[in-house]
Amino acid sequence: WFYGLNVENGRIADRDGWQLKSALREVCRTYRPGIGLTAHQSILFADLRPEDRGGLEAILRRHGVRLSEETSSVRRWSMACVALPTCPLAITESERVAPGVINQLERELDRLGLGDERFTVRMIGCPNGCARPCNADIGLVGKTVGKYTLYLGGRLLGDRLAFLYKDLIRLEEIVPTLVPVLTRFKAERNAGETLGDFCHRIGSAGLR
Repeated sequence: WFYGLNVENGRIADRDGWQLKSALREVCRTYRPGIGLTAHQSILFADLRPEDRGGLEAILRRHGVRLSEETSSVRRWSMACVALPTCPLAITESERVAPGVINQLERELDRLGLGDERFTVRMIGCPNGCARPCNADIGLVGKTVGKYTLYLGGRLLGDRLAFLYKDLIRLEEIVPTLVPVLTRFKAERNAGETLGDFCHRIGSAGLR
């Protein structure tokens, strides 16, 4: 039996109200699971007994760690590079501001009735592409301090390049810029069409 744990942006740390590092240490000492790391920077605990699940989840909850099934689809499929202050190539923020962007996006998706939609959001602090924004449904590429280039039209599988939608968007404008796109997506999507497929079909000029 295995257990998958979403780790936002792959960051394992202890912070106020959220002690992921301590929780993982206790899980490993208690159950000695096999550990795998996913391409989405999350964790798979393997070689567990079915009866271990309750205790494992209790450890996570006691440390303030949100379980994967309690995590929204947009947060589970998001990813950000480390950017400032870790990376010397970064020209603006990514990992430290991405959770706030996702918080705003979650509220708008719930308001529009799109909370269960699966699509990728990738954010980076410079044009080097470490979190693969150019093939995501929504890609955000740091262009200068506090401003980003917005790409749309990639795919969940990452097998199609996105197109440049708007350039030099301020951090606080990212979600307001996306809301009209999401609203139109809800109104005009074809049956079973994903956000990235919809943006690809309509195109950059059509969306603008």
